[in-house]
Amino acid sequence: MVSDIRTIVEKGLQTAYHNVNTITVLTYWQVGRRIVEEEQNGEKRAEYGKGLINFLSKELTAVYPKGYSPRNLRDYRQFYLSFKDLEIWHSRVPNLTWTHYRTLLSVTSDDARYWYVQEASREMWSVRTLARNVGSQYYHRLQQSPAKDAVVAEMLQVTAPLKDDVKSFLKDPVVAEFLQTLLNLFGSKQANIQGLRKIFSCPILEEERKQMLLKLRVF
Repeated sequence: MVSDIRTIVEKGLQTAYHNVNTITVLTYWQVGRRIVEEEQNGEKRAEYGKGLINFLSKELTAVYPKGYSPRNLRDYRQFYLSFKDLEIWHSRVPNLTWTHYRTLLSVTSDDARYWYVQEASREMWSVRTLARNVGSQYYHRLQQSPAKDAVVAEMLQVTAPLKDDVKSFLKDPVVAEFLQTLLNLFGSKQANIQGLRKIFSCPILEEERKQMLLKLRVF
């Protein structure tokens, strides 16, 4: 019986993690898009962009203590610029976290970046595995090598110790940070519902928005 209940609880935690992870990724992408839109409407000077980031960080950090430093905001901006079509295909790779995407911001090739997205999702790469493969130019080595099987075998051997534990999602600091932000913002149950409605009112995929709201029982 204890084993059965633990299985039920862990499945529930995984479902909750998946929902929050999806919200986190889409929220940061939308923040990045809004920053880019403001820059496009503002002055075409580097000083304007820098000043905008610093201003937003000061204002947002006063409300949300974590997650909105100038560096984070620059990452959200680059996230949007690197994956402008994220809304179209994000639901196909739901297991990728914000930390996965942040790891890919240093990849300058669009082809390589999207290839890493697909492989990381399909092969269930941990963030450490993805970081190792990006750092070792795995995509380019695989494309250029006539002995592709050997390149893959070497990668699998080197990254074997980097696999995530099945319960590693419980330790994800980004998701924990995002959840804490929600808890700080919306103290009561009714406030939680109103706050979640505000978050989901952003222009993400309408069907996905409705499904998540249903799962979170806020309709």
